[in-house]
Amino acid sequence: MYQLIFLSIFVLGNFWSHPNPVNDEERYKKSGIVDILEQAPEFIGPSQLCNFFGSVLGTFSVGGDPEQDRYTWEVLDSFGTVIFSRFGGATFESVTVNFTSNGQYEIRVSVTRGNAEIYATTRALEVLQGPQLIVRPDYLLCGEEPAALTALPPTTPNLNAYTIEWRNEAGVLVGNQNVLVTDQEGTYTVSAFLNNPNGSTDCVINGFTYIGPPEDFELIIQDTTLCLNQRLQIAPDNPMEGAWFYRKEGFAEKISLGRAFDIDAEASQILDGPGNYEIIFEVSNTRNPDCLSTRSVSIQIQDSPTYQFTVVTPATTCNAFDGVLEFSVLGSVDELRILEIGLIYDNIVEGEVVTVTGLQSGIYTIQAESIGCLRTSVVIVPIDEVAIEDFLEISALPEVCTSDGIEVGSISIRLLNGPLTNWTYRLVNAIGRDEVVNAPIPNLLEFSIDLPGGLYAIEFIDEAGCIFPWESVIQVQRRNRVNFSVPATISICDTFSFTPTSNQELIFTLTYPDGTTLTQVSGQAFDISQPGIYRIVGRENSENPENCPRIREFEVNVETPIEFEPIIVNEDCFGNIFYQANLFGRSPNEVSIRWLDGEGNIVGRQVNWIPTAYEEFRLEVRPRRSSSCEIQSRVFQVPQPVFEVELDFAVNPFCPELPTTELGLLTDFDKVDRIEWLRINPDGSQEVIPAFEDIRSVLIEEDGLYEAVVYRRLFNGQLCEIGRNQLLMIRSVDQTRPELAPFYSICRKINLSEIINPGIFESYQWFLEDNPVSTSPIFRPQLTGSYTLVVTNLDGCQYVEEFSVFEDCEFQYRMPTAMIIDDPERHFEVFVNDAVEEARIWIHNRQGELIYYCEDFNVQSRVAFCFWDGSFQGQKIPSGQYVVTLSYKSERFGVNEKISQSLTVLNN
Repeated sequence: MYQLIFLSIFVLGNFWSHPNPVNDEERYKKSGIVDILEQAPEFIGPSQLCNFFGSVLGTFSVGGDPEQDRYTWEVLDSFGTVIFSRFGGATFESVTVNFTSNGQYEIRVSVTRGNAEIYATTRALEVLQGPQLIVRPDYLLCGEEPAALTALPPTTPNLNAYTIEWRNEAGVLVGNQNVLVTDQEGTYTVSAFLNNPNGSTDCVINGFTYIGPPEDFELIIQDTTLCLNQRLQIAPDNPMEGAWFYRKEGFAEKISLGRAFDIDAEASQILDGPGNYEIIFEVSNTRNPDCLSTRSVSIQIQDSPTYQFTVVTPATTCNAFDGVLEFSVLGSVDELRILEIGLIYDNIVEGEVVTVTGLQSGIYTIQAESIGCLRTSVVIVPIDEVAIEDFLEISALPEVCTSDGIEVGSISIRLLNGPLTNWTYRLVNAIGRDEVVNAPIPNLLEFSIDLPGGLYAIEFIDEAGCIFPWESVIQVQRRNRVNFSVPATISICDTFSFTPTSNQELIFTLTYPDGTTLTQVSGQAFDISQPGIYRIVGRENSENPENCPRIREFEVNVETPIEFEPIIVNEDCFGNIFYQANLFGRSPNEVSIRWLDGEGNIVGRQVNWIPTAYEEFRLEVRPRRSSSCEIQSRVFQVPQPVFEVELDFAVNPFCPELPTTELGLLTDFDKVDRIEWLRINPDGSQEVIPAFEDIRSVLIEEDGLYEAVVYRRLFNGQLCEIGRNQLLMIRSVDQTRPELAPFYSICRKINLSEIINPGIFESYQWFLEDNPVSTSPIFRPQLTGSYTLVVTNLDGCQYVEEFSVFEDCEFQYRMPTAMIIDDPERHFEVFVNDAVEEARIWIHNRQGELIYYCEDFNVQSRVAFCFWDGSFQGQKIPSGQYVVTLSYKSERFGVNEKISQSLTVLNN
């Protein structure tokens, strides 16, 4: 019985052995009959085959000159029985033999050229049970747990004799044991084979598998090397909510970063300082709730330069350039810059102190760079002789929550001595990244500057260019916002239920692209179907909220519906069926593909797929970057391939009288796509009969051995043999025919009837007026009427005879009283109405001379006997009167009589 193995199988073997050091092949070469340098036969074929499917094909060839050589092949099993025999020309230079049993075999081949045998050899072949490859087509990676892949069953005989190689997608050898344990996603191939003495391999079996999580997605990150003060932004390419973690190099513990659609925060706020990190994202789905899909990305967080500064000496006056700053570098700094005066210091080593002199009063922006990371801050150099606080006051107002967000805070400046006409001011944030304001001071006693929460520094410049800095940093109190997460982009196929993610109890108001709004509480979903920009506001679900509302926007794209269909693109004679997901022109990179078995297990993820059984499967395809699309599926049945059909013949006997006979096939024609008829000649050569192609019932004209072969046609047009049978057709030479009289009599009154014995045949059928009455070899009729006898001989030929049975209870006879010599209508003959056991006829002339005598010991009813042509001793008798005497005897009728009468003979 065939077994389905959905793997690429290669059965290799190129060495053989023979018990005799010098075999027939060598003998013929040494004899000089063969020119071994030109068209010399040479046996090519395996010495070992592995039976993977219940049978295995072995191909053997011998070369030579196919145009003139004749080849004889025999394959014998271990009992010496010939299981394969072929003879002929070029067709048989190479033969393929199907071995259905394991064991030892002998391959014999000889080659004749002209009348000479130029080559002969015998080779041994061993058919082994091939190993069973049990690696599954797909393995799930669940979380950070590795998958264990097994190549061969642990119970495989001589498992240690097999070489096993596992390779990854790049072809790199990653394992050589029967079990491979790995947590690396991707496609793997496995090969198992036996090494033979000449260095090649036998019984090779190859397979492949894929390892990956249930969900298809990748983590998108702009840069894997960041500075500690930069923002870390990571999101899956397929928007989905999941759990985020980090693991710092040197530590085994995973640290939770909460649940969200993405990460968007300054590295210093969520990570544990500089170092190497693994950022991990885990998500589950309803189909595999116990198997987390995990992706991770490695990042490097570099520390920003660290330094301390001290204002050693303030400027003495506004026009004096005598202020002094001092910097102490805590780590190596590639470059330190003072932006306002363009001063640059290179390659400052740890512990080095940098002194900057000749500084005017004012705000200075200090920028340090190390390994590409920047740190910026401000330094305020005051005026020693003047206090700015003497002629103005500064106060800060905090940010304020609004109904949909935050209203910025402000800095209020009150001038104590009246307006400062022609003065300007410059405002920078405390870390010096941005110059916020550089403008004239309004002609007012008091004015304010709207600012978001943060730290700021401010300086005032009079009309003479004298700079008066506020000597301390001003803080605008920042209000915290609620925290929730939404993806930046959502791709949908129809209507999608969207739920914002938050660890707080919030109320959400969603504004749709058409302007309509909908409010829901945490955990409730919004149905979205419109493409466009959505605006969502999250607020605390509390009468006295601690945090201000937050506004986020996201974009919704509506995907074009995906057309797809599972199709068969190839198959082979071993039952491997090759499927493809027909995407109707769409790129496979844009979709997520899943082939699933009846239990929902993933059995394939690629466009091309080989099924694992002949049963019902399902193909699912959805946009790759849209987990929000409803999963579409196509259910299909993998058909059971036809490996073999019973093939028999319906034979009409080849009878001597018939010019042809009919030979028909008996099989399941629904599974047959092509029929081929061959005639095998007495010399063993085969002759294809083109006229009989695809005919179920053929007419045979000649004796001979006929062979029928039936095929199934694969998707790719290839023909696979599924049945073969032979039948020897010989014309019957049996000349035996039934012996019957045309008439038989019965006498029901005394229960008398004749016994009819037509001869010896295989079967008998007696019919009265088309009604069967007996199948016995001997028949005794009981009723009058027209009868038919059908007999069949040992060769199956049928013969039909008819006779009549009549009622006759009195014996009667009839003889002519006159005859005309040479007149066929008026010759002499005798009839009786019923069979008699014995009858004699005497004819005398008037002188008493006997001129004719006849006797019959099996007289048939109403059948003429004792025919006389009117001659005596070869001469016609003269016309005249003659005496006829009839003697008859019948025990059945109880008669034994003799009758005489006159006969007039006329001679023309």
